[in-house]
Amino acid sequence: MALQDLSVRAKVTTPVELPTPPGGEANLLQVPPEWVTPPLQVTRAAERPRSNSSWWSPSQLGALLGRRTVTAAAAAVLIGASFFTTGCAGLRTGASLDYLPRTTSAAVFSTAPVTQTDPTRLSAPVVRNSEVNWLQAHYASMARRGYAAQAQFLPGNGLEFESWSHAYETGVPRHMNVTDPPRDGVIRGTLVVNVSGHSGEADAFAKSNTYSVRIELPDGTVLERSGIPRNVVGQPGLPSDTPEYATTIDVEYPYMRGVTKVSAWPDGSGGTGGYIEGRLYLVHSHDQPWDPKVQLKLAKAHRAAHPEVRWGTRFETADRKEHHVSPDPVPIRHYSN
Repeated sequence: MALQDLSVRAKVTTPVELPTPPGGEANLLQVPPEWVTPPLQVTRAAERPRSNSSWWSPSQLGALLGRRTVTAAAAAVLIGASFFTTGCAGLRTGASLDYLPRTTSAAVFSTAPVTQTDPTRLSAPVVRNSEVNWLQAHYASMARRGYAAQAQFLPGNGLEFESWSHAYETGVPRHMNVTDPPRDGVIRGTLVVNVSGHSGEADAFAKSNTYSVRIELPDGTVLERSGIPRNVVGQPGLPSDTPEYATTIDVEYPYMRGVTKVSAWPDGSGGTGGYIEGRLYLVHSHDQPWDPKVQLKLAKAHRAAHPEVRWGTRFETADRKEHHVSPDPVPIRHYSN
């Protein structure tokens, strides 16, 4: 879709991809209608099939951040440049705009003592999310194109969830709300992790990488494993140095009330701290959901605190670089199931 087409407020069934900055991933913004001030017209979730997505015009993006008018070029800066390397995996499926989780009396929180500290040792098989294979191929492609290693967590077994990401250099990790919790008190899912491509060594890493997973439960218990091999290792007929640019890792952990930290990274890299926006999830239980509108207020406050930056214009990136200002931490609707 051409850039000028963004001025048309309409439902589309394919993502609108804006120009990608060097080393950055194109991003798509989905926003709950509660964030949009009248009289802007929005499509309510009940008025469209779940498989569709609503994408927002420049004027709507401006309204979200306190501006009524934003040019198409400014929208490119806002989405393409500010939201650096966060990825758009998962948005292709669409998402409900009703972001507040449902509560249910059928949910079971785990109360048993944790005796198993290896998150990859499963008590039951993971019924993988249908997007895992696509995401693995997508992350492999990103690694080959020079992106830094990141990890995405996709709960399985039919678990319903929503997640948000934030721009590189904001220092804000990904957030996930469990919206329909497990009935057996266990979260099972798949982490997709790719090799680091930003150093130009993706081909070498793809032949030798191992990975680490760390899950910190709300009570402080840590489940951790390092040295996790690539999927191709041990496969009949395949040499151990067969290239694999993205690896899938099935995990499970007890479902507890509060926030669980889920992270993964390539061994030998900077770990979670090397790319907190792309390697760490804060997973919130259904009864204590994360509210993205709070983060939006912080993003507005960040802009207000830095008037030296011409936010939402083609000058934004240069201004932030000159004044050493980080991107605004706007929550990006990353995935919904």
